[in-house]
Amino acid sequence: MRIFLLNFVTLACIVIGSNTLVAQETDIQSWSWVKAQIPINDRWTVDAFPIFRRFMDLSELQNISADIYVKGKLTDLISVAVLSRSHYVPDGDFRQFFFYDLITKIPINHPNFNLSHRLRFHHGVDVKDNLDADFFRNAMTLSFPNNSVFTPLVSLELFSRLNKQATLGRVRGIVGMNVKLPHKLSLNLNVWSENFVSPFGTTTNYILITGLNYKFNKLKKDNPEN
Repeated sequence: MRIFLLNFVTLACIVIGSNTLVAQETDIQSWSWVKAQIPINDRWTVDAFPIFRRFMDLSELQNISADIYVKGKLTDLISVAVLSRSHYVPDGDFRQFFFYDLITKIPINHPNFNLSHRLRFHHGVDVKDNLDADFFRNAMTLSFPNNSVFTPLVSLELFSRLNKQATLGRVRGIVGMNVKLPHKLSLNLNVWSENFVSPFGTTTNYILITGLNYKFNKLKKDNPEN
């Protein structure tokens, strides 16, 4: 147990620390949601949830988004997903994003470690004067299912910007845990350290993530094999 905790703390310090060394400006933000997780069958699920975001050191509402996430399991190791995110900005214009995911579980011959990779195409729809950038995003996540209740994790995600310039536009480090609760509930508790890279300097946001999830019963029972 001590070795497990030491490894987790070491990785957490590396992910968060390496992502803030060159920061020039900082802000503390938060994302909060209540999510409905709806299994369609053994392979397909649909999640629906609003996200409330605060910024300016948590003093102001930044925006609210309505998210629909559809995920399908192709094999035991490979999944695909599509996320629609519609932003409603106070005193601002509507914004729309679509995300297309390819998720791969990487086999590790160890019961206390799970490793996965997500390749995401991040498409920002141009709405009125909002010309949102597109990205290819690579995320590697290492989780530690040490018991049936708490699953700590660390993750690092690189945003490669498209739209006329193929450059590294953002780096996101994640440290947190998923917590199983009674009555089909679960909780996501994460801290993100997010660097935005531009010719004018680097800005780091620390984002506090709090998500409460409820998993419904499966809508459709799979037919038994003949």
